[in-house]
Amino acid sequence: MTKKAILFDLDGTLLDTLPDLAEGVNYVLKNRNLPSLTEQSIRGYIGDGIFMLIARSLPAGSTEDEIRKAVSEFRAFYKDNLSLKTVPYDGVPELIDKLKSEGYKLGVVTNKLDSAAKLLCEKFYPSFDYIIGNREGVKVKPDPESALIALDALGVTASEAFFIGDSDVDVKTAHNARIDCIAVSWGYRSRKFLIDAKAEIIADTANEVYEIIKKAYF
Repeated sequence: MTKKAILFDLDGTLLDTLPDLAEGVNYVLKNRNLPSLTEQSIRGYIGDGIFMLIARSLPAGSTEDEIRKAVSEFRAFYKDNLSLKTVPYDGVPELIDKLKSEGYKLGVVTNKLDSAAKLLCEKFYPSFDYIIGNREGVKVKPDPESALIALDALGVTASEAFFIGDSDVDVKTAHNARIDCIAVSWGYRSRKFLIDAKAEIIADTANEVYEIIKKAYF
């Protein structure tokens, strides 16, 4: 079936947000006199939302109350510093412009805070038609709810869309929502990791993503 819409993950797919996320995590750790973490360590903690990012960054055995307090501190810091070092991945802005010009409906489905996702897209990708992030009352990925909400908002069915992301969470989300998935290897997970996560198609560049979309052979 001809594809009419493309859903994208945000962190690790559209934008390299790791440096600013790492600054936020280490701000929280510094407030607790805890050692800083490397970007490489934090890279593996991204994908399941802020609560899990902070829970994984704090010492084992941290209570839920401690985690929630740290999450609040992170959110307060990050909202004022969310795009200081964040940059788009090579070729992705051009990919988005090309898809938009060809009439595809474009959506972002992310576990990032809804407000932060909208701010980042406004700055880097203002042409997106619909953005849904982590917000109250909506289950986070890999539950398919946010992806299905996005499909409905864009007026397309699952069979008329692709889901593009860089992690096992994105692959599972696409499978759960019954959307054809293109995993990308330039983000926060390796090609081997994506293969192990049962990604059926993996693209190494934005141009490869475009070629796969145009073939639409699923």
